[in-house]
Amino acid sequence: MEVRIRLVHLVLVALAATFGFGLLVGHYVLGSRDATTPPEAVLQEAQTPAFRRNANESEAQANVRAAVPGLEAWNADHAGGYAGATLEHLQASYDAGIRDVDIVVANSATYCVQSTVGEATYHKAGPASDIVSGPCPGR
Repeated sequence: MEVRIRLVHLVLVALAATFGFGLLVGHYVLGSRDATTPPEAVLQEAQTPAFRRNANESEAQANVRAAVPGLEAWNADHAGGYAGATLEHLQASYDAGIRDVDIVVANSATYCVQSTVGEATYHKAGPASDIVSGPCPGR
């Protein structure tokens, strides 16, 4: 009987700890909002032009960033450098998750890959460059 009581106490303590941890994580992940803030206000905030612009910029940058390892793997596997690399080849051979990018330039020495999401366009013009706003040069 005493073992069952201890087991019940152990389960209750574990549940309480899990609940407390969930509250703590939820507070930091979701942020603290006034309890009187209606859900419609939170939804409206997510639909503002600035919020959408930032989301589009982040997604375009992430799309370009995700394509880079595939391009570098292509370069390592092919004697022609980046020449011949296409989105379809990268998806089939290296990462099926690469999406929403245009490989504008792919030659023996360099590449330029870009992504446009909404009004936001970002590109990376070669292995030594950063991901920057705008389309590939000359495009």
